[in-house]
Amino acid sequence: MLYNDDFCENFDEMYELAKRIATEAHKGQKDDAGVDYINHPLTVSTFCKNKKAKIAALLHDTIEDTFITKEYLLEKGILPEIVDAVVLVTKEEGYNPEEYFTRIKNNAIAREVKIADLTHNSDLSRIKKPNEHQIKRVEKYKRQMAFLQGKIEKI
Repeated sequence: MLYNDDFCENFDEMYELAKRIATEAHKGQKDDAGVDYINHPLTVSTFCKNKKAKIAALLHDTIEDTFITKEYLLEKGILPEIVDAVVLVTKEEGYNPEEYFTRIKNNAIAREVKIADLTHNSDLSRIKKPNEHQIKRVEKYKRQMAFLQGKIEKI
């Protein structure tokens, strides 16, 4: 499924808006390495090629981990198809992994964002001394990426 990347005469504006929203939403949060959490979505965004995916990547953890809602993003002027991708990558409590990843796989923007997210999350060089749980998690991420890339049929 291909998607049009020509939307953006206002790409820079929307990117900056998304960056401001994500920065405010993640304010005070830290990642496993003790680094400001906003660095994660900023990095994930750089891994994306498509402009809409870059914007969705900035926002990809806002609904799941902060006070931000789908309605808030739409009210602020984030394109509906970008918000839809953010919603798709948002894990809800008690989610079914098979259904979750299948939905993501069927949306080009969400798929690109999730692959970028998993790629960054798999980089254990960011953590001084990864523990066994973190190492096992990377193996799970690799299977999830392979599924999203169509290399395997089940996670």
